[in-house]
Amino acid sequence: MKISNEAREIVQALLKENNCNALQVSVMGGCCGTSVYLSMTNSKEDSEVVIENGVQLLYVEDAIERASEVLLVEKNGKLFLEDKNASNC
Repeated sequence: MKISNEAREIVQALLKENNCNALQVSVMGGCCGTSVYLSMTNSKEDSEVVIENGVQLLYVEDAIERASEVLLVEKNGKLFLEDKNASNC
């Protein structure tokens, strides 16, 4: 997953406000395929952390492969996931 500079600022502020230090990236299946989900968390000493544009990411299971084409961006002060592999059903 990639994170734009503008999104990074929002993410870092949200993590600080919620006493977290990382985003957890997971994938959930649905009727139209899989979707990428983000949640705030804290990394642990044994966590495998990936740093993307200054943000710690923790990938759940095979989420790293699915999220490789996803971009986290800011639009009008809100965060959006741009995912070219998402289904439109």
